Amino acid sequence: MPIHTPGRRAGSGAALRLAKKHMSGKAGKSLYASLNLTAMVDFMTVVVIFLLMQFSASGEILFMQKDIRLPDASAGAELERVPVVALSADSITFEGSIVTGLSDLADGEVIPELQSKLDQARNAWTATNSSKPFDHKVIVQADQDVAFKYVRRVMVTCTVSQYNNVMFATRRVGGPAPAAAAE
Repeated sequence: MPIHTPGRRAGSGAALRLAKKHMSGKAGKSLYASLNLTAMVDFMTVVVIFLLMQFSASGEILFMQKDIRLPDASAGAELERVPVVALSADSITFEGSIVTGLSDLADGEVIPELQSKLDQARNAWTATNSSKPFDHKVIVQADQDVAFKYVRRVMVTCTVSQYNNVMFATRRVGGPAPAAAAE
C-alpha cells in the first residue's frame, strides 16, 4: 500500500481549532475592550439634570428647611447670596445650623445667640472682602405660621448686628418660580 498525503480530517478546521483553544483554557485575551458609551452618557445626563434642579442658577445653595412654608407674594426680586436666618415652628437657624429653639428664648428684644452668629459672619466677611463696603443684607425665611413677635425679634437682632437691609424669602404666587425677596 503506497503512502499518501493525508487529506482533511475532522478537527482541522479554523472554527474547531478556536473551540479547542477555548476549551483547553489557553485562549488569548483581546487587547481592545469595547466600552458602551450610551449608558455612560445617559448616566451623566441624569446627573446634570439632577444638579440643575437642586442648585440655583448661580450654583450656590439657598439654605431651605423642609419644615418652613414660605408665605405667598405677588411681587419680588431675585435673591442673591447673603446670610440666611430661618425661623421654623420650633427653632431659629443661621446658615443651616440651629442657633436656638423658640421655646428657649429669654425675654428681651435681642436674641444673643443669633447676634453673636451674625457678628461672626459680618467680621468674617469684612476680613475677606476688605476692599468692598459691607452691604448690610440678610435674608429671613420665616414659616408663615410663626408668630410675628419672633419675626420682630429676629429683625431687631439683625439690625443691632448691622444687618439693616432685611429681605424676606417668599413663594411667588402663580406657579413654581425662584424664591423672591420683598424689602
